[in-house]
Amino acid sequence: GILLAKLPHYQQELVDRQYVAQSYTDVLSDILQTPVIKTNRSSAWAQYTISVNNRIDLQATLKKSGIPTSVHYPIPLHLQECFEYLNYRKGDFPIAEKASKEVISLPMNSFLTNDEIKYIAFTVREKVN
Repeated sequence: GILLAKLPHYQQELVDRQYVAQSYTDVLSDILQTPVIKTNRSSAWAQYTISVNNRIDLQATLKKSGIPTSVHYPIPLHLQECFEYLNYRKGDFPIAEKASKEVISLPMNSFLTNDEIKYIAFTVREKVN
């Protein structure tokens, strides 16, 4: 029932998510690594994930400012207990290990207002600079 009610709004929500993502990118791409979507592809923007050197500090600052964040994989998959049987060790996937320490996802939904988007992006910018 919920999905049927949301289905007529799906296309607009995708457009709105594109707008949020582009707004973040416009403010942040000159100072940190932002997501890149190839020109012949698209994204539903389930997350907007950035890479920063000071994730713990940034996350604390954003929390104090009332901005929620997420870290989806603080432990890379190859080092998680459920994959021990694969016998991977620390250092086997250095890019995944680096990402697990640096990436953070910002609020992403189609209901963010322009003021909220600017507040989030400029709070990140202020802390990262």
